[in-house]
Amino acid sequence: MGKGGSRAAAGRKVIPMNEKIAKGTFRKHREKSIPMPTDKLPNPPRWLNRRAKQIFRLEVKRIKGITIASIDHTRAISLLASRAEEVERLSKFIDENGSSFMKYGVNKDGEEFCIGSYPRAEAKQRSDAIRHLHTLLLEFGLTPSSLGRVKPKGDKGKVKNEFEEF
Repeated sequence: MGKGGSRAAAGRKVIPMNEKIAKGTFRKHREKSIPMPTDKLPNPPRWLNRRAKQIFRLEVKRIKGITIASIDHTRAISLLASRAEEVERLSKFIDENGSSFMKYGVNKDGEEFCIGSYPRAEAKQRSDAIRHLHTLLLEFGLTPSSLGRVKPKGDKGKVKNEFEEF
């Protein structure tokens, strides 16, 4: 390994505690250093705008239905709501104004001519916001692929054996 280089730790991928709880694989003795999330539901912080607060409340309901929505996750859910609102706002702007613009110049005779078509900065901002939003949705198990990895919180993942004694 070269100077200043770092190497990612080899081994298994770290599974978030709320996912382990939802799957029924959580073992308290293995997670001593990590505090358990509380059952208290988070409230949107004041810095979110009105639409982002609506999204925040909707996402808390969705997360609560899948895994554990905890007050301990307020910051991450706030980021998710803020990014979702940003995607909506930028999408609306692009729908109204287009994803590119024409740039014009004037030649020495005073005639206007088209220099070219250029992408709007808002299109790049929306692309970045969508990418980040997708990552945040994955964190909470809110995409079809990540949902498949998380079992509902009421299901402990145990299959009842009909031949088992009562």
